[in-house]
Amino acid sequence: MDRMTQSADLTCGRRLLLETLAGHFELLKANHPRKAASATAKKAHRYIEQTLRTTSRKRAA
Repeated sequence: MDRMTQSADLTCGRRLLLETLAGHFELLKANHPRKAASATAKKAHRYIEQTLRTTSRKRAA
């Protein structure tokens, strides 16, 4: 199973979890910019945003 197939198979619960985490990362960026600037936080935030973008494109097409 390749990466594109995995991202297209998001369940409603997983999508909701990713959207919640994206919101938490925005709060982290606003309240604790030094923590949000860490490499781990940046990588996790990029993954979440990329996954949400990929799945929204698949559903619209």
